Amino acid sequence: MKVLAVIVTYNGMKWADRCFSSLENSTLRPDVIVVDNGSSDGTTDYIKSHYPDTILIENDKNMGFGQANNKGLQYALDHGYDYVYLMNQDAWVMPDTLSQLTCLMEKHPDYGILSPMQLESNGDRMDNNFCSLTLGRLQYSPDFTNDMYFKRLKDVYEVSFVMAAHWMISASCLQAVGGFSPTFYHYGEDNNYIHRIHMHHFRAGIAPCVHAIHDRLFRKRTKKDHVFFNFYNMWAVNLSTPSHLSWSIWFTMFLDMLSKAIEYKSVLPFRHWVQLLWHSRSINKNRKISMKVCCAFLKANPS
Repeated sequence: MKVLAVIVTYNGMKWADRCFSSLENSTLRPDVIVVDNGSSDGTTDYIKSHYPDTILIENDKNMGFGQANNKGLQYALDHGYDYVYLMNQDAWVMPDTLSQLTCLMEKHPDYGILSPMQLESNGDRMDNNFCSLTLGRLQYSPDFTNDMYFKRLKDVYEVSFVMAAHWMISASCLQAVGGFSPTFYHYGEDNNYIHRIHMHHFRAGIAPCVHAIHDRLFRKRTKKDHVFFNFYNMWAVNLSTPSHLSWSIWFTMFLDMLSKAIEYKSVLPFRHWVQLLWHSRSINKNRKISMKVCCAFLKANPS
């Protein structure tokens, strides 16, 4: 079974050893490809000297998360890997994480994406965003909380969203869905990708007995951050969803823009609304590609 780990780096020296050594110590040892987005802290030199077996692609500029990952996903398609493991640079796996996930995906081929439980760096509590954005939205698996409390956990639970810090993707899912949409530079690309796997009749899930670490860097969000996530990013995802969209969505977005401008006492929502209008053609073009093209945004392997 061939597994490729894809890691996008940008000034990731802080986590390099924990990230790459965890893959070397994995019971199912993957090939590793790193796509570096123009690091200036010596990350690439360190990888070359300490992890020489790593396949390294060095971008001369920061391409963003999705488009950098697409280079790794394309490599996986070109070289016939059975599974691709996307992992953040600030993350690492347990020795049995990859072996357990691949076994579960063999058992449940309808799952195109499977994630371990994503823990904080100390390993004694779950990642905050994993709790709120994944475990807090379990409409597909309403029994999870009861099963956890009564200690009768299943091996896999379907979720509507899980962060791409730790994703095992099957080759069949990758060949059908393709890569990340160029609409998204950073943030939102994982939401959009999961919408697209659903269109291709795959499911996304979590494995409650499998664990991995996400050592997220916490910083206090500014008003600018809140407006970006709660308006621009949210609407970019909505406009990119592979389902029928009526023109009324723009009126709804306009009303939301006014509401957010009042809420945040800022012109930032208006500026983001103008940005979305300006990029509406490219957003819609990418949306249509994701709906109509097999292996969208990548070059399909004819084999």
